[in-house]
Amino acid sequence: MILKRLKEGKPIRLLVLKARQMGFSTFFELLGYWFCSFRKNRNGLIVAHRKDAVANLFRKIKIAYKNVPDALRPQHKISNREELYFSMPDGSPGGLESRIIIQSAENENLGISETLHFIHCSEVDVWSEMGYDPEKRLGVLRQCLPELPGTFECLESTGRGASYFKKEWDDEESLYDKIFVSWCAVDKYRININKNEYFELIDNDDNLDNIYGNEVEEYESVKNQLIFWYEYREESEELSHEIMCRLKWRRHYIKHKCNSDLALFKREYPTTPQDAFMTWGDSLFNIRKLNNMKKYVEKPKYFKFEEKYIHLIETTRNSEIYNKLAFEYSNKKQHLQIFKFPQRNKKYIMFVDSGEGLKDSDYSAFTIFEYNDKYIEEVCSFNDRITPYKYAFIIYCIAVLYNKAFIVKYFNILMKS
Repeated sequence: MILKRLKEGKPIRLLVLKARQMGFSTFFELLGYWFCSFRKNRNGLIVAHRKDAVANLFRKIKIAYKNVPDALRPQHKISNREELYFSMPDGSPGGLESRIIIQSAENENLGISETLHFIHCSEVDVWSEMGYDPEKRLGVLRQCLPELPGTFECLESTGRGASYFKKEWDDEESLYDKIFVSWCAVDKYRININKNEYFELIDNDDNLDNIYGNEVEEYESVKNQLIFWYEYREESEELSHEIMCRLKWRRHYIKHKCNSDLALFKREYPTTPQDAFMTWGDSLFNIRKLNNMKKYVEKPKYFKFEEKYIHLIETTRNSEIYNKLAFEYSNKKQHLQIFKFPQRNKKYIMFVDSGEGLKDSDYSAFTIFEYNDKYIEEVCSFNDRITPYKYAFIIYCIAVLYNKAFIVKYFNILMKS
């Protein structure tokens, strides 16, 4: 991918989602070293997720510097724990005048006052856990990177559920080339077993005593990954054996390295991108069952709803096609999500929560459910940071469309909305 973009004369923008301990940080540090040590007037920035990781990343670069052939080792003027500056030691002309800087994500002003040509951000999805807003940090940092051919930016991380990284990954209009590397791509993640050591695969994921999940489904996922990374022949005996060796390693790691926590294993060693972004952490509800239920949830349709549609509300509500007239379909994510259009003779209830509509304040949101004596089903949702006046207007419009849905409003006495 990198060579392809270089040959095309385009900027290189990568989003790398990966499993643990795969050597990506080392690879990108060395790529940054190559990028800056063979070119004049180049500035590279490497961003660690923690301050104590800065020294470790810089150590890898210094090892590379010391071990390249003498003919390829440029003169340097500064070498400390945060910067390697390629220049003539006495300040005379003839040096590269390039440098590599390493900082931690806690720096609010990453890259400010610099013109950067290479950026690698490590474990981006962990930044928010450290108390840093990745969206704000990267928003500042990107201003330092020109949109020129050959400039490089890579955001790399393991997944952390619903996060900034997931938002960028799911964005169909993202400028990043997305690369997913599962644990199956690493040779060492296997335990060799004989055929007489094969075990029966578990296909029941509902049993809470089963710590390994649905191994029948996992077998197929591992199979697809191995074919992709190693070019095994499908349905070959060699491939079948390798899958069992991988699943043996998976069982071992779930039980002994992840304390029998399947969600933790999937987050740290995802087989698919969906595994990496699984919901995790403490919850009143069983996390595994919630994640399994996601498989059966229909994807919502996204719509725009604006004031220009108000004239359609009452005039078309009794029409057979009113539910299509009042909404403008969008092929990208919008604030209004519809799982099921309103239907005649159905009963609906809307639960409403209001924000103040101020910058950095809570979002305003509502959810509509269709209900009867036997079931309740979510059919529509809305989420946006919006003024109370406009929000009230949207609530009215959508409630009318859903057969004058009964509205239940959460009221916070501290809120003005």
